[in-house]
Amino acid sequence: MRVLTIIKTSTGGDWLAPLLAGLVQRGHEVRVLLPDPAGSLGLLLEDRGIAVAGLPVPVAGARPFGLVKGFRELRRLVVDWQPHVVHYQLYLSALIGRAVTIGLRDTATVHMVPGPLYLEQPLIRMVERLLCRRDRAVIAASEYTYDLYRRMGYPVERLHYIPYATDLRQFRPASRDERLRARGTLGVPEGAFVAVCVAYFYPPRRFIFHGLGVKGHDVLLRGWAQYRRDGGDGFLLLVGDGWGERGQAYLREMKDLATALGIAESVVWTGYLADPRLAYRAADVSVAPSRSENHGSAVEAAGMGLPTIASRAGGLPEVVSDGHTGWLFASGDASALADRLGAARNAVADGSAREMGERARNAIATIYDDTTSVARFCEVVEQWGPGTESEGS
Repeated sequence: MRVLTIIKTSTGGDWLAPLLAGLVQRGHEVRVLLPDPAGSLGLLLEDRGIAVAGLPVPVAGARPFGLVKGFRELRRLVVDWQPHVVHYQLYLSALIGRAVTIGLRDTATVHMVPGPLYLEQPLIRMVERLLCRRDRAVIAASEYTYDLYRRMGYPVERLHYIPYATDLRQFRPASRDERLRARGTLGVPEGAFVAVCVAYFYPPRRFIFHGLGVKGHDVLLRGWAQYRRDGGDGFLLLVGDGWGERGQAYLREMKDLATALGIAESVVWTGYLADPRLAYRAADVSVAPSRSENHGSAVEAAGMGLPTIASRAGGLPEVVSDGHTGWLFASGDASALADRLGAARNAVADGSAREMGERARNAIATIYDDTTSVARFCEVVEQWGPGTESEGS
C-alpha cells in the first residue's frame, strides 16, 4: 500500500522514524512531506530508508497567494500519487492533510496525536470536535488524549491508544564508568546530586496558559531556587535549545530568571544534545514540569533507570507512579516541586532512588516497547490498504 505522511516540522519529531520504518519493513511504500528535507528529521528518515520531499504548503509566514499555490501543488501531488492513506502528526499537519484530501473517497486519513496541547485551547477544541470526524482513524499517544477524543464524541471503534515507544536496548541504565564519563563531559562533580530536564524551550503562546511556557521551565527554576534556599545542594541540567527565534529569546529569558533567582552557578545549560543519554547518565533524577504533555521525557528517563519528578499534566501520571517510580506535583506549583526535589535528594542518599528507577524501567518494559508500538501502528494503517474490507468505506 502507499502511505503519504505530512508533518509540519523539520526538526524534532524523531518518534516518527520507527513507525514509518515499520511500514517500509512490511513492504509498504512510504513518502514523507516536511518543510525542509535537509533538516535533522528528514535526514533521520532517509537513513531509515524512507523517501522524503518538501512540503509545498508554507507552514509559517506565508502570504495568501503562497498558501493557495502550495495547497494546489500538494493537492496535485496527492491526486497523482493516489496514496491509500494520508497520515499526519502535529495539528497544523492535520489541518493541511484534511484540506487536501477533501473529496478523495479512496484515500483514508489517519491522525496520530503526539500531544494534547492544541486541545487545551477551548476554541480549537470546539472546532476539532467537528473536524476530527473526517479522519478514518485517530491514534492517541496517551490515554489522556484518547479520553479527550472519546469525550468529544469521536467513535471509539476508530479511536486507538498507541504510545510512542523508546528503544530500551539504547535507553538503558548507565554503568558506573558511563556515569563518571558523562559527569566529566558535562562538568558535574562525581558525588553531586544532579537533576535533569530534557525539553526544548518552546516560546510561550498568548492564548494558552496565559503566555507561560508549556514545558514549565519557569516553574522548575523557581522550584530549584526554593530547594536551594531550603538547604538543598547539587546541580540542575537543562537540556534543549530554543525552538526557533522566539524560543531562543525565551531561553535567554530563562537564563536571566536563573540569575535573578541567584541559582545561576548551580544550573548547567547544555543546549541541544544529539544524544540526550549523556545527560541522563549523569543524572540522579529526571524532572518533567510541563503544563501540557504527552508522556514527555519520562519514558526515556525510565528506560535509563531514573525516577522522575513530574507534574500532573496530560499523560505524565500514566508513566510516573507517585512514590513508586517517582514523584508527582500539581502543575505550576513551584513549592511542591521544591519539596519533591528534596525527597529525591533524600532518596538518592539512602539508596531508594535506585530501586525506584529499577521499578520505573520494569513498568515501561512492555507498554512502551518499540516493537509492540510499531506493530500496532502498522496494523491500524493497514486497515485502509488495497483489498481490505475497510478500503473505500
